[in-house]
Amino acid sequence: MATLGQIVDSLEAALFTGREREMTVLRAWLRDTTSAPPRIVNVTGPAGMGKTALVRALHREAVGGDREGAVVDLGSIDPSPDSLLAAMAGTGQGDVLARINASRPLIVLDQFEPSGALSGYIHDELLPGLDAGVKVVISGRRPLNEAWARHGVWNALVHPMPLAGLLRGEARAYLGARGLTDARVVAQILQATGGHPLALALAADMTTQLGIADFGAMAEWRLVVSSLAGRLLQEVDDGELRDVIQACSLVRQFDESVLGAVSGRGHVSDAFDRLCHLSVVRPSGHGLALHDDVRHIVAADLRWRNPERHRQQRRQALAHYRDRLNRAVSPEQRGWLVSDCFYLLESELLHQWAFDRHERQGSWVDKAAGEGRQDALRLLVTLGSSLRCSDEELSPDTLAALLEHAGTDVRILRDADGVASAFCLVVPVSGETMPLLPPAGVELMRAYWSEDDLAALPRCSADSTAYLVSRVVGPPAAEGGPEAAALARDILGIYARGGTYFLSTSSPVDQTVARILGYERLPEAEVRPAAGGMPVDGLVLDLSLIGLGPWLEAVIEGRPPPRALRPADVERELRAVLVGWRDDAVLERSPLVGLVPCLSGDAAPDRAAALRAGLLDALATARAEAGEGDELAYRAVELAYLDGSVSNERAAERLALSRSSFYRALRRGVSGINAVLCRS
Repeated sequence: MATLGQIVDSLEAALFTGREREMTVLRAWLRDTTSAPPRIVNVTGPAGMGKTALVRALHREAVGGDREGAVVDLGSIDPSPDSLLAAMAGTGQGDVLARINASRPLIVLDQFEPSGALSGYIHDELLPGLDAGVKVVISGRRPLNEAWARHGVWNALVHPMPLAGLLRGEARAYLGARGLTDARVVAQILQATGGHPLALALAADMTTQLGIADFGAMAEWRLVVSSLAGRLLQEVDDGELRDVIQACSLVRQFDESVLGAVSGRGHVSDAFDRLCHLSVVRPSGHGLALHDDVRHIVAADLRWRNPERHRQQRRQALAHYRDRLNRAVSPEQRGWLVSDCFYLLESELLHQWAFDRHERQGSWVDKAAGEGRQDALRLLVTLGSSLRCSDEELSPDTLAALLEHAGTDVRILRDADGVASAFCLVVPVSGETMPLLPPAGVELMRAYWSEDDLAALPRCSADSTAYLVSRVVGPPAAEGGPEAAALARDILGIYARGGTYFLSTSSPVDQTVARILGYERLPEAEVRPAAGGMPVDGLVLDLSLIGLGPWLEAVIEGRPPPRALRPADVERELRAVLVGWRDDAVLERSPLVGLVPCLSGDAAPDRAAALRAGLLDALATARAEAGEGDELAYRAVELAYLDGSVSNERAAERLALSRSSFYRALRRGVSGINAVLCRS
């Protein structure tokens, strides 16, 4: 009859899913008897990340393969050398280390803490006394490399194995093993937990035990998230530092200035220094970042417990990014600031597209030059018909010509070995490039621009402020998934340039992302490929008319961006507002609200008053810049539209103008205000 221990092991084995990458590495390491020097595997990650489950799975396989082994929970034994040795090798006769070295077992030291009572003994006495054939795994929240940084040689023996949340397929397999097969409930759990192993286990427990049919509506889950957040931050006993960490959870990465702005605290240097030493924090490209899975859960807890604070801190983060954008000079800095702004947008699809927590490790974006650019062409040809990309959208011949043009910005996603897996082009629109562009792109520009606009294009690409952005070209099965997240995030940074962006694409994912970003679809620019297939949509985002700041603010807040108004459109809308000057409803609906900076984010009841104030400022500016001969024009505007107490005939009499002269003056005044608005 099986023992209780064997039954528990059997249940654990049945529920252990995923971690195939880690287990493949660990199996190879366990079999390897020739490597010099030997390796100590260091499994790390925040609480609940599945460290213990992984090392116990390794132990089961080792013992099942007739290798001796022991898993020692350092948190549950007496913190003394004798207790540790007894847990590793039992209480037999003779020298314990000699017995261990003779059998060369697998030793797993779980729940290791660098500051724990046994840390010094393990480093100074236990490990130096073990035979090189003994396989040692040490798991804990913090990497050994930090604790042993001053011991250079020992540091070189450590093989780090940081754990992240389970991949989507792995998480689905786990839920399937728990008997959860309802696609709707599974999708809700995956969204709520983000693949965090402990969160998945708790969600599965609640769903199966309570018979929940709609996990998204289960209020009890909020309490579980709050408990999880507390467990993840169990090493933080300072309330103020916990508040700062909650602020960190709303942004992708942070330095001291971001931390201060989002938390609302004036001096955060001490807090930033303390964050550097927490296991839930890791270095990032531009400062520090919370571990992805920790960030997901802590932010969800804050959103539920204090939604107003959550909204306020998101607004503070956006205001800080906009301020830094205004001061940033480097294109690289402006690019990552704009990209990080979009982390604040609470869109599941955009986060999956550009910020997926399971993106491929080691991937990087190559701003390709020279021969490396040709990898894009090789990839397009290799993908062939599976890409479902028509010649009208992007043919190999068109791509080859664009790659030859020095001004084409080629961005290639490469894996850790440098192999190209996806790419995107950003082509400046100019007299040089118009003959090179794909037919769908040219059709889009002709639909948006007039013949005069096209004739006025700069001859040289270096002088262009308009860009054709290609679709993301990569394996169709990976479209919109974590594999290309690094490239998608990099693409978001191009909008820091401002200007006008054209996108011709048949990709449903790219079309959806474009709508989220505020692109306008032009139905007349749709192209139906001659050889059949998906129609190519034409979309435009004109930041030269909208403005980078108003666009960012609107999109991040989930509002449609201000309409891209050309001078003729602005003047038409200005006349409509002047005619309805005293009607708040007319002013609140006016597209001109996007041209008045103080309106951004204001509540609807204030928008009419703010628009009036903005237009009065524009009138004052136009009047101050005008010559004496134009004063009558602005007086005509005031009497005809703003005063409202006299008819146009009486207004003409007051100005001593004929009726025709009065209307000419009125048109001149409106045009002057329009010029100020367009300039702003």
